[in-house]
Amino acid sequence: MTLLRRGAMLLILCLIAASTADAAISPKLTYQGRLLDSAGVPVANGDYLLRFRIYDALAGGNTLWDDGTRQLTITNGLLTYVLGDSTAIPNNLFANNSSLWLGVKVGVDDEMSPRTEVTAAAFSFQTLRADTAEVAVSVGPNAVTSASIVDGSIGIIDVDDSQIQRRVTGEAGPNQAIRAVNANGSVSLITVGDGDITGITTSSSSGLNGGVSSGTANLSVDPTDFNGSAPMQESYFSGSLISSGSDITIRTASIAVPGPGRIVAMGNVVVRCLGCITSTSGYYLTISSSSTASSVSGSYGRGEVDGDTRDAATRMDVFTVSSPGTYTYYLRGRQSSGPVGSTIDFLYSQLVLLFIPN
Repeated sequence: MTLLRRGAMLLILCLIAASTADAAISPKLTYQGRLLDSAGVPVANGDYLLRFRIYDALAGGNTLWDDGTRQLTITNGLLTYVLGDSTAIPNNLFANNSSLWLGVKVGVDDEMSPRTEVTAAAFSFQTLRADTAEVAVSVGPNAVTSASIVDGSIGIIDVDDSQIQRRVTGEAGPNQAIRAVNANGSVSLITVGDGDITGITTSSSSGLNGGVSSGTANLSVDPTDFNGSAPMQESYFSGSLISSGSDITIRTASIAVPGPGRIVAMGNVVVRCLGCITSTSGYYLTISSSSTASSVSGSYGRGEVDGDTRDAATRMDVFTVSSPGTYTYYLRGRQSSGPVGSTIDFLYSQLVLLFIPN
């Protein structure tokens, strides 16, 4: 069929009855028109094929909705058809587009030109997606931000306690303690007894001695847990070291430790030179875990003594131990220099071992 004049066709677009504010409603438009032939006379009564499309431009543009080809009955040239009844119109069609255009095609004819603009009545569907509202029946997902909520307006009845912990409202009374806070803000309590401690016991390597099952407990520090069973050893030694440079063990000490830590070894000596008279003699001191260690190997100290005077010297070293056990250390020394025939005499000596646990 040929349509002679586009202007001879009456087009009315209006909303069908839809008073609900349900955001899930699919928009529908009632299309009413009059179909004329080339002479301006209404076409004969009968069934005709029509196709409706909605575009984003007056000409060309993108097709935003296509109803497909539909067979409609026309009487006295008049037709009525509900757009969106057969093919749903997208809910966001009016929200996402400021201007829309309706194209109509009859039979095998080209689409009528120009297209008809969809007027403001159809855009009233956008009210279902109001940007702001005092009252809303429903709200889309993630549509409300904290800035849209009045401070202090959310009460306890508005909180889903399966998702958010409510404010704690319970409290513990005398001889009670809070065992758990429930989802609704209440608390579960347990009874706490009062009275004396029923007993104090100490274990090996705890660093304490004492303990009772009742009454007053007297506790004391157990030095052997920190410093071994023999934390300090001291005695006197007198011997001569010849000037040939040979080493001698001056003192030996052992300590039993309960576990890993550090052993602090401190050696003290009083030295004099025999045969030096007006000359000076030198000597070395070291502490080692080896009874054959050289006095000048590893970490060592040196001193000098002149004439028949006496000299006091101290040596300290720290050793790391990784396991419990008994550890032995040696204070060793030698004469380093002096007149021919002179000797070094260690009159007094002391070796102290102190354990510091990790």
